Amino acid sequence: MPPRTRAAAMLVLFGLLSAWGARGMLRLEPDPQNTPMHSVGTPEARSIQLRNGDFPPETKLVLLLESRDGSALDAGSEEVRDWLAALRGLPAVRNLVVAPEDAPGALVAVADLVPGEDGSYAEQTRGAINSARAHRPKGTRVFAAGHPVAEIVLARELASEEDTTVPRILVVLLVTLLLIYRSPVTTLGAFLPSLGAILLAGGLQHALGFPKDPISTLLAPTLLSIGVATSVHLFEHLRAHRARGASLEEALTLSVRELRRPTILTALTTLAGFLGLTTNPIPAVARFGLFAGLGVVLASFFALTVLPAWLLLFSRRRPPVRPALAAARHLEFTRGVERHAGLVIGVCLAAAVGLGLAWTRLRVDTTPIKILPPDDELRVATERISEVLGGVDTFDLLLPPPAPALAPLHLAELAAEVTAIPGVVTQVAPPRKSDGGTWLSTFLIEPSGTATREALFARAEAVARDQGWADPIVTGETVQMARDSERLVRGQLEGLGLTVLLVALSMAIGLGSLRLGLLGLIPNVLPCVAVYGGMALAGRSLSVATAMIGSVMLGVIVDDTVHLLHTYAAERRGGLQRHDAIAAALGRVGRPVVITSLVLFLGLGVGVTGRLETTRAFSLLAALIVATALLANLFLLPALLTFRHRGAET
Repeated sequence: MPPRTRAAAMLVLFGLLSAWGARGMLRLEPDPQNTPMHSVGTPEARSIQLRNGDFPPETKLVLLLESRDGSALDAGSEEVRDWLAALRGLPAVRNLVVAPEDAPGALVAVADLVPGEDGSYAEQTRGAINSARAHRPKGTRVFAAGHPVAEIVLARELASEEDTTVPRILVVLLVTLLLIYRSPVTTLGAFLPSLGAILLAGGLQHALGFPKDPISTLLAPTLLSIGVATSVHLFEHLRAHRARGASLEEALTLSVRELRRPTILTALTTLAGFLGLTTNPIPAVARFGLFAGLGVVLASFFALTVLPAWLLLFSRRRPPVRPALAAARHLEFTRGVERHAGLVIGVCLAAAVGLGLAWTRLRVDTTPIKILPPDDELRVATERISEVLGGVDTFDLLLPPPAPALAPLHLAELAAEVTAIPGVVTQVAPPRKSDGGTWLSTFLIEPSGTATREALFARAEAVARDQGWADPIVTGETVQMARDSERLVRGQLEGLGLTVLLVALSMAIGLGSLRLGLLGLIPNVLPCVAVYGGMALAGRSLSVATAMIGSVMLGVIVDDTVHLLHTYAAERRGGLQRHDAIAAALGRVGRPVVITSLVLFLGLGVGVTGRLETTRAFSLLAALIVATALLANLFLLPALLTFRHRGAET
């Protein structure tokens, strides 16, 4: 088959696969309850099942009715009674409790919502809020908060964030590549591998029945940046061969042949980085690791197959020959690094030790509501209701038998002691007893981070044990969210060790040298150590998004190191001395390494303009890691390769 016919067939097949993926991806809907963010098989998940086995499943919706002008609200007026009656008449409302009036002009009602047939609270929550607003008395307004509202709003906002972030990344990278290559064909082709990977990953996600979740929204921005960076290496090799006079077809053949091995190796190392996420007990995180790994493999495959076909069919203009840095300049740079190798390594080692020791000061503390902007409706409602009621979140204290003697008296003492714990506002309702003898008490807690709540929950269980209950259990959505956040963050830090091991093994096997594999790991681990250490020194706590950054970015930034070391090893096998081999590697892949780092820096950094705090934090740290990794590859890696060998070769 003629090359152009084969290329056309490749693009047609690629188009069909992408169309299938796009069809499924467009049908992806966010899960309004963020179910994949809830752990499976953990003590918290089992305790919720135990609670729902003894008591009817429910969730609490908190509603605040207040006068718009701040005037006194007559809780006994006919309009207010009608408002409460309308809420009590909803099929989804099992019980409605009116809280004591603690602020003039305000009334707080706490509704126990029953789930739908599918176990979801989303429609019930929306229905209750719509009813509350439709039947509110004139001159009043309604605020709604609580766990079910937070889940719905967070799912919606994160999906919306993805819809705005990806186009911004496309525009930034499009302009950047146009300025570098000055070719619309080349620029558009750069996006084919990543777009194909994103669409197929999304289509597969839909085919398997997985919804969008807060973590999967990071998939498209990550794959887009990685895929474009992979394309850059093909462009640069093609440019070099065309500059030497090769025809387009010859240059493409040579470029693909030269890049096949390092591209496979970079795909494996990046895949290893993402596989480190699959050990996490949170389904959304493990699923992200799998789909991101699949996307990287697809993007690499498309970069070696679809992109050359595109360029063969549509690229006509010979790229301009830009003057490259002379080999003598690269050799001079390499010898300069060699002369100061000890200093470079010493400075980096001191920084790594200092920042590594700062890890002991890292704190895990997430406050989901603070992900949202200060003017967000839910955040405003949560803060307003908390001012009136003291808080919006609740937890259940489950007290299985055997119960102590005179259990009702102990329950009163228990409620008093738990309420006295800092952060606990009050007992929401009288204790309930199941047919099996299990007691259930529900408490309202103040707004706080997960670290504070974790200590509060542990204290509540200790108080119950002191009162004679053998096996008290704190449970509920608030407990699971807090402990899942802690577990996710700590699990990611532990999983980072697995990621480092997998990346090191992949590099050592791919490069055929354990020494090069270990040396290549250092410039990539250092940026992660620096970022986490910097966060600790700055007093910033780890969140779900920032905890993932190590495993995700380690697999991404290692690609440039692989290209440098692969070229260096090839030059060494060709007989060059160390400094000459380093200079040759910088001459051949130094420019693409800088361009790919620029692409990753801009692509991943676009999110700093996002609306949500998690997007901004993830993007800022990712961009910092990319910039630090580039400096480490250009200065620290050559220093490591030449250290202790200065003067040994002439």
